[in-house]
Amino acid sequence: MFSLVLFAGVIAFVVVLAFTPACAQGTRARLDPIQRELQRRFESEAIEKALAPTPRRRAEYERRMVLLQIKIDFLHLQIVNDDLQTESRASQPDLKAIAKFASEITKSAERLKGNLDLPGIKKGQRFPDLKVELGFEQLRVALSELSSSIGAFVENPVFEHVGVIDATLSSQALHDLTKIIEVGKQVKRGSEKLKRARTV
Repeated sequence: MFSLVLFAGVIAFVVVLAFTPACAQGTRARLDPIQRELQRRFESEAIEKALAPTPRRRAEYERRMVLLQIKIDFLHLQIVNDDLQTESRASQPDLKAIAKFASEITKSAERLKGNLDLPGIKKGQRFPDLKVELGFEQLRVALSELSSSIGAFVENPVFEHVGVIDATLSSQALHDLTKIIEVGKQVKRGSEKLKRARTV
């Protein structure tokens, strides 16, 4: 998107140059090499100056990129969770795939936690060790916990009311995100250990 803006800006600037009196009279064709080089440098510097992002434009672009990333991660959490739950119901789950899905969920949740900047207690939250590495039953329990946390997070009413911040709902959303990250890490580590144990 940003590159398209730059491209459009270049085109607009070139169009302006094309209709200057010097160009209209065909004098550029008669410039000697030194004059042509000076003209080229002048035009290059003028284009760079015209397209230099202002602080306001740069801030707006960064804000839009953050919002886009939030939307992507919000959706990605749900899609990957569906894949993870489908895999968990298999008689012989693909542990490599489960570790990969859990890692993707954790990364998306970490980005959301940073980008949303939800108010609430950010430190001191502890979650029990689900002992995923002990077997498939423990793994399925952890996956159920992970899925429930994702469901609670994406269905939180705090995301339905733009411009209205509910401290209780925001704190719950932060709690759910933190739990998603922690359980996601446990699932990844545990499934990797189970995979190694299976190959021994």
